[in-house]
Amino acid sequence: MKRINILVISGCIAVILFVVLTVIQNKIVRKEEMIPVYMAKIDIMPDMKINKDDYKEFLVPISLTIEGNVVLNEGDLVDKYARNIINKGQIIFKQDIALKEELKIIEAVDGLERIALKIKSSENAVAYQIKPKDRIHLYFTGKSAVVKKVFSKYGMSYDNTVEDNSLQTEKIIEDVQILGIYDESGREYENGNFSKLDTIVIAVDSKTAKALNNLRTQGTFDITR
Repeated sequence: MKRINILVISGCIAVILFVVLTVIQNKIVRKEEMIPVYMAKIDIMPDMKINKDDYKEFLVPISLTIEGNVVLNEGDLVDKYARNIINKGQIIFKQDIALKEELKIIEAVDGLERIALKIKSSENAVAYQIKPKDRIHLYFTGKSAVVKKVFSKYGMSYDNTVEDNSLQTEKIIEDVQILGIYDESGREYENGNFSKLDTIVIAVDSKTAKALNNLRTQGTFDITR
């Protein structure tokens, strides 16, 4: 009987200790400061601008954010773009986002496609004077047979009287805006180490983009203004 009483008392003490420790633990947890972080509500794709509707705010213990380099200020998400895919439900970290300029993102008008073209004569006077947002005319030079084949396929006008083995220069696009200018190392025009024009980025419709992609290995592009 005495042994039973000891077991009962021990059991009661264990239950009381468990309850006390649980209450203490809950009080400690509740006392830890909570801080807002931001979670993606959708899959945010690379180079996609982050909008307010793409994420939501929720609170986590501050201890979980100390080592993570987590975005803690909603202002840090303004005018930012995703470096890599940010999956739905993922907390947004500072290394996941960047400015448009850092990612070299060039936005085109809706319905148009961006395309980069290497320019042959970067040393000509026009090339040295142009800058982003200038409007230029784009020309292609290649074998007449190539010109005839590609230009006729995509409904572009050309001189049909030039012999097939001769070089032919035709205007492809007139008065198009330059969205970006890069040198041979990929440095943009605004970079202090920019050397000279090598590649331009423009926006064109889908048909013209296909034509330019067909022509890029068949000859050279040049610009005038």
